[in-house]
Amino acid sequence: MIKRKTIMILFTAMLLTQVLVLQPSISKAALKNNITSSIQSAEKPIIPALTIDAPSGTEEIKANIFEDGDCELASGDGSPRGFYPWGSGSNTANHSYQDEVHSGSYGAYYSSRGTSQFSSSISRNRYLLYIPERSYLDEKVILDFWYNAKANPDFTSGAEIYFYLYFDTDVGYRYIYYYLSRQSAIPTNSSTYGRYDLRGSLNTWTNVVRNLTEDFEQVFAGLDLSQSYVRHIYFSITSPQNPTGDTILLFDDVSLTNDTSFDYLSQNGDFEDGNSFRWSDYNSGPGTVYVTKDDYTQGQRAMNITSYSPYSYSNSYVYAEKDVMTGWNSMAKGYPVFQPGDLVFSFDWKYSDTPGIGSQKTYFYIYLQNDSHDVSLNFFLGDENDVVSYSNNSGSTYNNYYFKAIGFGIRDTWHSFQLDIYAMLSSLGLSDLATYYIGYYMECEDIEDSKVQVLIDDFQMITYPAGDSSFEAAYSYIPSDPILLWQTPNIPNFVNLTTDAHTGNYAANLTSNSGYNNPYCWRNTFFPISNNQYTDFWWRLDKLTDLGNPTSAKIRLELDDFYLIYYILGNNSQYSVSNSSNTCYYFVEGHNQIGVWQNLFRDLSNDAITAFGPGNYNVTQIYLDSNSSGSDEVITIFDDLYFVRDIEGPIISNLEQTPVNPEYGQAVGVSIDVTDNTELDTVEFNYQLGSTGWVSPPLSVVGDSYTGTIPGADYGTFVSYYFRAWDIHNNLLYAGTEASPFTYFVDDFTDPVMVIETPPESQVLNGTIMFNVTDAYDLGSGVALFTITLNDTVVYSNPAIPTNYTWNTEEFGNQEYTIIFTIEDNAGNIVEEGYVYTVYNPPTGWETFKAFMIKWGPYIGGGAGALLIGILVIVIVVRRKKRIA
Repeated sequence: MIKRKTIMILFTAMLLTQVLVLQPSISKAALKNNITSSIQSAEKPIIPALTIDAPSGTEEIKANIFEDGDCELASGDGSPRGFYPWGSGSNTANHSYQDEVHSGSYGAYYSSRGTSQFSSSISRNRYLLYIPERSYLDEKVILDFWYNAKANPDFTSGAEIYFYLYFDTDVGYRYIYYYLSRQSAIPTNSSTYGRYDLRGSLNTWTNVVRNLTEDFEQVFAGLDLSQSYVRHIYFSITSPQNPTGDTILLFDDVSLTNDTSFDYLSQNGDFEDGNSFRWSDYNSGPGTVYVTKDDYTQGQRAMNITSYSPYSYSNSYVYAEKDVMTGWNSMAKGYPVFQPGDLVFSFDWKYSDTPGIGSQKTYFYIYLQNDSHDVSLNFFLGDENDVVSYSNNSGSTYNNYYFKAIGFGIRDTWHSFQLDIYAMLSSLGLSDLATYYIGYYMECEDIEDSKVQVLIDDFQMITYPAGDSSFEAAYSYIPSDPILLWQTPNIPNFVNLTTDAHTGNYAANLTSNSGYNNPYCWRNTFFPISNNQYTDFWWRLDKLTDLGNPTSAKIRLELDDFYLIYYILGNNSQYSVSNSSNTCYYFVEGHNQIGVWQNLFRDLSNDAITAFGPGNYNVTQIYLDSNSSGSDEVITIFDDLYFVRDIEGPIISNLEQTPVNPEYGQAVGVSIDVTDNTELDTVEFNYQLGSTGWVSPPLSVVGDSYTGTIPGADYGTFVSYYFRAWDIHNNLLYAGTEASPFTYFVDDFTDPVMVIETPPESQVLNGTIMFNVTDAYDLGSGVALFTITLNDTVVYSNPAIPTNYTWNTEEFGNQEYTIIFTIEDNAGNIVEEGYVYTVYNPPTGWETFKAFMIKWGPYIGGGAGALLIGILVIVIVVRRKKRIA
């Protein structure tokens, strides 16, 4: 047993020796103590340059300059205030009348009755040129007839009865009036008109016998009687607006003879033919224009235009019209067009009639002209036969066009009419024309008890309030009318167009000096003042002297034909002003600056209210002037007189976030610069922490800079924010939005804290070593992982932080070791602490033998092998011997 045990021990020792001989050697590596810190975080959002997708600046105002086109307000006679109505009343001229005559069976009957809206009259003539004979006055021409001024109940209101004669002479036409019933004084004679008072009693037959040769000689002395003769005889009556009854004239037995007793009226002068031969009968019914509440498209009212024909072969007509010009000199000073949209008409309309009978029609007309040409545009809204009964016609100085409006032929249905004047003229090959007159015409004829009606609502004339705002309507040069579409004095040396313009080709030059001290130009308009309206007028003051006399340059706005706002562009020391209840003066920015174009940019509503108190004001005139006295002089150029509205929200710029990449608990300041082209009203800052509600904190303001503060938040919070800014006109601009805000991520850039109690690195370690984790934490994102690495082997990895780590060095060989403690937070911040130690534990017997074999094994390896073989042989021999024995 002893021998067997010995052999087994030796065999095991030899195997271990071979294993140790085959183990490679381990080189020593020096490892310095290395504490590293790295930062790792999510990609941060980039704050871009702020580009706001919003309109900028202002836009020129095109306004509805047609006053009361909504047809909501009525005049005293019931007609809409925006239109001037006139037309037929109830009139009759019957030259085969039988009820009351002077002699025989037939006579003439005239009656007239005005309406509640306009006066009426009838005037019919007997034309004397039907026959070849002429009533030359050198032949002692006698007019003889009987009349009865049957009724004149409105005598005191201007109703009258008269007749007159129309003479041809060698120097032109002449007229003589004879008044039979009239309250007011007889007008005086003139070079063309003569007048005689024949007033007598009412309701009685009176004989008129006039020696026309003598009457003519008395008022037109010196004219050649042998070249003068009667062309027409007119009998006329009138009735005032809103009459109390009919004006009635009866007359009979009319003759016109010469000294040979030749009767120029022998053909039915006594009406006894009974068929009105050589006379012209006439009947008319009333037309009306009034505001109605029965049918409309907007507001609560519309305009009703109606024409009524009470009799067969009667006529009724009515106009509702308005001039839209400032005045007239060489041409009407209307509204020009230079491009699409410069002037647009629109209105709603509904037409009705009795189809297929008589003559019934309605059309809308527009008159345009320049200094040498006239154009009418006529748009038929309805006709009883659904055809336009007029044809286009033209001449060297005029064009008349007729169109069917869209909706023509469709009755009792509301339609919308819209017309761009520039587009219309372009389609006709026309240009350089100004619109100056518009209206509606209606007629109803021939059929007893027939009626035509059209309803009009929401009439608009959209254009620039100043009309020729940039003085570009220079159709031709007319010295007596130096600025064609503005009213001016006829002094081209002092008021004229200049090519020294702010924009375009022309501007208005007003030069005032001792030659003429008050040059001006002006236009009437109608421009309702409301919030967010500014003047955008340009001027240049080229000269202003101060030689002892008051001198000034001004722009004056007249409001509602009463209030006056003066903008003083320049004045000398002698000029003084004083405000009053209806006059206010403003000294403007750029005042008295010489030779530089200046812009008058004024809040129109604010200026009006500041001057005259709250109210609804309308600009009714724009007036420009240069004014001097004595030897002083002022020269002013005006151009581009527009009104504009602010369409731009405040301008937001220079967005700054401090810090750009905040970490937990850190407040963030966000600032912007905000300005506005008119006046800023409100700036609002909103932020949101994560999914909480939006918060609007107060802002600190320094100049144009607005700063908001966002409180600190926890790591991992996404913070959103945006700005809003309003101006006084409620134009809004965003920097970011609630749906698409600016954002940032609350990060953690602070290293975790880790404190390890370790043995000194100079100490050789053996046995069991304790490493105490006395402190390890992260206040921001929190600890994500705590790791202990021994050489390259992880011996601990867990988010939980141990209080200590125990290292039994006896389980490791004697050598150098690197132990690394690592703490990492959730933001990726890492702290490492590494230590290098030498481990040495004293060897045991076996370890001594092992060390001996490692050292000497290579030299005795061969001998030890032989010894082992020898021992084995001996053992085998011994065993054999024992068996033999």
